[in-house]
Amino acid sequence: MKYIIRFFYFLCAFNIITLSSEPRWLTIPGPYTSSRFDDIFFININTGWAVAASGVVIKTTNGGINWTQHPTPVGSSWMRCIGFTDSVTGFIGIYDSAFGNAAMLKTTNGGLNWLKVQNLPLPRPKGLCGISVVKGTNVLYACGRIEGPATVIKTTDAGLTWTNIDLTAYASRFIDCYFFTPDSGFVIGGQGPSLNQSRAVILFTSNGGGSWVYKVDSPRINEAFWKINFYTTTDAAASLNIAEDSLFFFKTTDRGASWVRRGYPLASGTYFTQGIGFVSQNLGWIGGDFSSDVSYKTSDGGNTWTEDNFGSRLNRIRFLNDTTGYAAGFKIYKYTTEKSIGINGNSSEIPLLFNLKQNFPNPFNPHTIIQYDIPVGSWISIVVYNSLGQKIKAIYEGFESAGTYFTKWDGTDYFGSHAASGLYFYTLNAGDFSITKKMVLLR
Repeated sequence: MKYIIRFFYFLCAFNIITLSSEPRWLTIPGPYTSSRFDDIFFININTGWAVAASGVVIKTTNGGINWTQHPTPVGSSWMRCIGFTDSVTGFIGIYDSAFGNAAMLKTTNGGLNWLKVQNLPLPRPKGLCGISVVKGTNVLYACGRIEGPATVIKTTDAGLTWTNIDLTAYASRFIDCYFFTPDSGFVIGGQGPSLNQSRAVILFTSNGGGSWVYKVDSPRINEAFWKINFYTTTDAAASLNIAEDSLFFFKTTDRGASWVRRGYPLASGTYFTQGIGFVSQNLGWIGGDFSSDVSYKTSDGGNTWTEDNFGSRLNRIRFLNDTTGYAAGFKIYKYTTEKSIGINGNSSEIPLLFNLKQNFPNPFNPHTIIQYDIPVGSWISIVVYNSLGQKIKAIYEGFESAGTYFTKWDGTDYFGSHAASGLYFYTLNAGDFSITKKMVLLR
């Protein structure tokens, strides 16, 4: 989805980079699908991908302002989870492999192309619901699925080879996983003949899946763990998917050695808890459900919860730091100090020529807005270079329909590091057309 603006909305564009005093959740104005976004994953604060149950996979390189959709070889299969080991190598888990005869897809070019993963070991997963990438490594774990069987697969070389870990003796279904080292981590789900006859279980391994122990084996029936969120090296929360008149979840403060069940009664009705995310020990959100648009917020570590106007049908919440986070649900949401993410007003004028406007503000720190004109639908790129002519970052790459657009550069390079003060060049490329302008970053 692209965001078109009128020429005279210059001051509005300036407001996009104005910061508020406190971070809060904003709804990104697009893209939309016929179903919800089930998962979202960011390799840095600007570059991320989201997947939807309708078979859609999208990417942003500028913190959610612009998104591009990339095709996959399995059509409308239910994209359930996503993770990247680096900026170009990523994986998508598919809920039911019967749709495309593949439980997993892989990209090696940042999501431009996806291929079926054909080398998963036997017995191949029937579907995958959760992916965990060990940060800074080529180690990835994936698990599934809700209907079973309880499957965990593992790679230590970014998908060149895989190991299948059979945990059917411990559980019937897995829905999510989290690994903080290549050898140590958790898988969560349930044990029982069906989802409504399931007990919630958390399993832990410290030797790469060679052996497992229960950290939670709940005696209650008709519940299963849904999502796990480590928000410090020692603190985590895990949501419970259960239709109850209370918000139930488990919490740990000792790196998962022990877990405590928490519950908070609702005033009325029932709720299916799914996505969960804490930005600190006290501040967090919980979402989900299938009929209600309500999400809940806690400011006391989950002891009490209040209705919040953020999000609908949230299935995943991920924080990158204490002021930046993203969430996937009926729409995509961003936790930020920015006052707004983008403008979605249609321009009544189609530009006559390709054009690249001067960035504003200039000089700038930390953000700047770049506007450009596209007279005909084109595949375009906006690229930043330093004074030596070295490519710093592609701010945006994708197909644009005719219109006037904007994008943002936050002064970071491909790796998310802050660029130094100095003179930079930014170039609009569209087919045979190219135009370059100067800008100055002041730290």
